[in-house]
Amino acid sequence: MKSATLVLAIGILCVSAHGAEPAESPAYKHPSYLERLVTTEQAVAKVDAGNVAARQASLQALATARSWVGDEKGALDAWASMSPNYRRDAPPVPSAEDFEYASSTLAGFAPRPAIDTILRAAKDRQIVILNEAHHVARHRAFATLLALELRKRGFQYLAVETLTAESNAAGLLQRRYPKATDEDGYYSQEPVFGDFLRQAMRAGYVPVAYEWKSVDIQDAYLRQEAREDGEAENLNRVLGQNPGARMFIFVGYAHAYKGMSEVRGKPLALMAERLRAKTGIDPLVIEQTRLIQPATSTRNPALIDAAFKGRREESLILVSRTAPAEFYSFDKTKADMTLFHRPTRLVKGRPDWLAMAGYRRPRPIPAELLPSSGRRLVQAFYAAEPADAVPVDQVLVSAGEPPPVFMLPKGKFRFAFQE
Repeated sequence: MKSATLVLAIGILCVSAHGAEPAESPAYKHPSYLERLVTTEQAVAKVDAGNVAARQASLQALATARSWVGDEKGALDAWASMSPNYRRDAPPVPSAEDFEYASSTLAGFAPRPAIDTILRAAKDRQIVILNEAHHVARHRAFATLLALELRKRGFQYLAVETLTAESNAAGLLQRRYPKATDEDGYYSQEPVFGDFLRQAMRAGYVPVAYEWKSVDIQDAYLRQEAREDGEAENLNRVLGQNPGARMFIFVGYAHAYKGMSEVRGKPLALMAERLRAKTGIDPLVIEQTRLIQPATSTRNPALIDAAFKGRREESLILVSRTAPAEFYSFDKTKADMTLFHRPTRLVKGRPDWLAMAGYRRPRPIPAELLPSSGRRLVQAFYAAEPADAVPVDQVLVSAGEPPPVFMLPKGKFRFAFQE
């Protein structure tokens, strides 16, 4: 496995709308995203098919590794493969009952543009919570667009689960770019998440690290209870020091849920519910992990297809036709609204949502980066950022296949590859 920086003459290739210009090659060796992918692929191949827990853990790791290298379809397939009912060659077909469910749901709820709807619902809210699935970069793309709009409306603090210590947040705020190391968290090393943090800093957000510092608790239920409470207390402390401050919180999965949840067969209040109890503030909770495709069920895909029929938006919220302040939610005791994303289409080898409302645009991968054999991870970095920065974009390229494109914002970039 080798990692390299593409050197032209004496420098890295840096390009902008105005052409190419040389830059001095850095000595820093960037972490090998491709090596991580290969390691997880090997782990999946070696796992005993009868060991369900080990198989699911290895597939979850594979899904995350694939998402980091721009392989969204592979990431979704790996995650869906954790279900024994999932068949890649024969996805389930919605039944008459599924279509009836979709029709009856839309009889009571109207599809509306997601961000506009969320902004109206958040008008008088102090806390907004959005969750993500850690293998779905699309969730971070949506979080970016939402965060920027919330910032315009007075939200000051951005709390993200991946930051684990106050030093992480302070360093990020000072640098205004995320490092591709654990210093700035784990999930933030994925390019879309990294750019989410980068854009948030540029917009003026103050980052908040709220993850709980683990202690030696052997019982799994008690350990999670301590984590949920520790996260909520860290956020409560920031809000206590800044009364009236408005906060956007980006979490993984069920940490976003209000009310009581069931964990290991017992009731448990998760982070959002504990934060509500500690602060007395009812957060607006948006759920986006329940409708990920491909799915082993057929009811949800039928509802997604019906919701987007005749509409052009990338993301929707279903609003009550009789009470505009009420929204469709998979469980109203846990989340205020469920977010619908349009099924992904590939355009020039990349997911269409990566355009992010025009923020990113397709750019050909320089010919010098294309592999002559095997596969290669090609990377794009902001030219002005140090060598340890998270890439702005990266994608796998296989020799002999039509190359995908980079999806990049405006600016000057340097390129590298790993193979």
